Amino acid sequence: MESAPEAKIPKIAQNSKTAPSSETTKILKAPPIAPSKLFPEPVKAYVPPISFPQRLKKDKKDN
Repeated sequence: MESAPEAKIPKIAQNSKTAPSSETTKILKAPPIAPSKLFPEPVKAYVPPISFPQRLKKDKKDN
């Protein structure tokens, strides 16, 4: 009776030392991607200084 559950276990789960398939070896042998290729260098955009309209300052003084 104890051998019945073992028969239901697939062969892959029983043998953990199976040889890797050809697909996995291709993935493992692929050269690593350089981080510089993954992310382009950041672009430094020009941000002009913020100038608030003068009328807002005048309205605050009046109130």
